[in-house]
Amino acid sequence: MKPAHYAVHVEARRKDNTGRILLRMGPYTQTWLASRDAERLNTLLEGKAATVMPGYTVTAKDTVFHVSDHASYNDPHETDACDLLAALLEDVSAPW
Repeated sequence: MKPAHYAVHVEARRKDNTGRILLRMGPYTQTWLASRDAERLNTLLEGKAATVMPGYTVTAKDTVFHVSDHASYNDPHETDACDLLAALLEDVSAPW
């Protein structure tokens, strides 16, 4: 049986439920690894989520890895998820 693939998405959402995915990490071959990184990212965002992008709620969640979108994912085995998020948050300054 082929291993299942999982991912972590960091999303920015408005109150009207519109938004976008800021960061994609994957594939993870075990769901607990994706959950662990999502928890680490949410811990990093704690207390900052409201100020990172005013008007948006920024959260990380574990989800299914979409192979067809593979190019838009960062490999979690080559880089630390928290380092990627920190760099991303520095770059997110322009309104969208």
